[in-house]
Amino acid sequence: MTMANEQRLRIIIDVVDRASQTIRNSSRTLRAELTSMIRQLRFWALVVGAFVIGMARAAERQQVAIGTLRRTVDALGQDWISMLPEIQRVIAAQNKLSKFSEVELTDALNTAANTTGDLKLALRLLAPATELASDTGMDLRSAIKLIADAIMGDRGALKQLFDMGVAVDGSSSKFEITTAIMRRFKGAAADANTPTE
Repeated sequence: MTMANEQRLRIIIDVVDRASQTIRNSSRTLRAELTSMIRQLRFWALVVGAFVIGMARAAERQQVAIGTLRRTVDALGQDWISMLPEIQRVIAAQNKLSKFSEVELTDALNTAANTTGDLKLALRLLAPATELASDTGMDLRSAIKLIADAIMGDRGALKQLFDMGVAVDGSSSKFEITTAIMRRFKGAAADANTPTE
């Protein structure tokens, strides 16, 4: 082999070596990028999966709450089908106004209907209950139970409301009790639902 051919062969080998090194480096970079992408895809799959599962569970809890309310309404001898649009309207309005979820509102409505024996009255108690619960930090079910008990004449509940600054006594009518609660706590639900900066 001549010197010129040997030199050409070295140049070719050197070019091939550099090209193979570049390919190996590119392969490592590509592998690292693919590994990173797979990790990101796994992460986002978990996030999306958790979100979907959370939404499904919330929908399931709402369906259970609606089912419970329907059984209560049926047990009270009231017409579920004719009341459903009003139930949905009231729950949607309070959900938009307050911090309470549809499940909490539906459960509270069920509590009030069971306590008072009257779904229409229970629907009217939901707004004062969201105000009372938002202002006092009381859970919504306890707030509506307190109001329903007061309306049903429970002296302990009336006294508890009076101690909270609600101007009621044993002779107060249902309308007077709910009006006094709304007057005392008006705006608390909207304030609690407004994000702070």
